[in-house]
Amino acid sequence: MTPEQIATFCLNLPGAREDLKWGNNRVFSIAGNKMFAILDFLGEDLAFKVDNDLFLGYVDRPGIRPAP
Repeated sequence: MTPEQIATFCLNLPGAREDLKWGNNRVFSIAGNKMFAILDFLGEDLAFKVDNDLFLGYVDRPGIRPAP
């Protein structure tokens, strides 16, 4: 997916909005300031929030690493 396709997907979620934070990071959030995704995080990466019980299952996959 391109960054614009990701942004379109995120913004189509109910109540989602986009803000710029920490320079050029496109932050997607709902319900006030609950972030669920960051685009252009540390370059050209995508960061997203997952439940604690799903975290280890995601970071064990090739090409996926936890955000600092």
